[in-house]
Amino acid sequence: MTTVDPRNIDEAIGQVESCICSLKYQNNRSTRKEAKDVLQVIKKNLPWEQYTNLKERIVLLQSLIFQPG
Repeated sequence: MTTVDPRNIDEAIGQVESCICSLKYQNNRSTRKEAKDVLQVIKKNLPWEQYTNLKERIVLLQSLIFQPG
């Protein structure tokens, strides 16, 4: 397992939760784009699959981004 500063994981969780809230209350093109950008950075820079809390939130965020209508 890669050594990652726990603060980075906590910050990633906070960013994902912020995107989830934004999408729940205002699901439009700009909030979806912002959420996709956040996901891209997290997936590129963190071993997110190794952290259950982060992984669960990412799955939820993806479902909100790609839900129809």
